[in-house]
Amino acid sequence: MEIMIIGRQMAEQLISSLVGHLLDFIQQTLTLILHFLGSTVAFFTKYLSELLPIVLILFFLYCCCICCSWCFRVSGKMMKAPGRNGTFIPRRSFETNPRCYFKNLRGK
Repeated sequence: MEIMIIGRQMAEQLISSLVGHLLDFIQQTLTLILHFLGSTVAFFTKYLSELLPIVLILFFLYCCCICCSWCFRVSGKMMKAPGRNGTFIPRRSFETNPRCYFKNLRGK
């Protein structure tokens, strides 16, 4: 019986020691995280007035480039449109369904 009491006491001491170390680790980790967040916020509040216009201009230019690439995109190879003098059409649209093209050309 006495061996069980000593073993139980040792287990309780071990568990309390582990819990204490775990709590210390959590406290140190949270302290580091809060310090990092504080320094990050301080950096952005210090340089926000200088960085914000640059970021907005870059974002605007990026949006313009995306828009222009959509507007001026060439849709692959072009070919002369059969039955239409001097008109070019995308080859892919003709090759996928030539029957529909001639049907629309003749208005049927």
